[in-house]
Amino acid sequence: MQAYFNTQTTKFRERPSTTLPIILSKELSQAFPQMKLKTTKDLQNLQSLAQDRGNWKSLTGRITKFARASSSDEFDAGSRNKIMVKVAAAAAAVVVVVIVVVVVVVIVVVVVVVVVVVVVVVVVVIVVVVEAAAAKVSYVNTSIFKLSIQDTELLSAA
Repeated sequence: MQAYFNTQTTKFRERPSTTLPIILSKELSQAFPQMKLKTTKDLQNLQSLAQDRGNWKSLTGRITKFARASSSDEFDAGSRNKIMVKVAAAAAAVVVVVIVVVVVVVIVVVVVVVVVVVVVVVVVVIVVVVEAAAAKVSYVNTSIFKLSIQDTELLSAA
């Protein structure tokens, strides 16, 4: 391992290499974000940690837990994507239904308001016409009463 860190290798522009130090570094950083395996000093720190059996057992247990979780996550990614597509489609359908319901409610409210306005206008027109007719009848009755008084006065004078 020390030879790996001591050599100066050139980086290739191909797919990432899967050497033991790279895999260990990746798994260490997943389990313990503060730990890395990039230099010989990091390797020496890991070796000193391995001297204590309790710490080493805790470290390896946590690394294996994260490794199992990530491998099961990768396996379930396809089915999770399918579920997410179905959930997104269902959510879109719910949004469309809600929009349609809101539009229908707005249309119904507008129709009700228009009907109420028309009814109020018709009632006002009827009241105005009835009052006008009542005023005319009153005028006619008053005129007839005046005529009848004048007629009786004329008759009595003759």
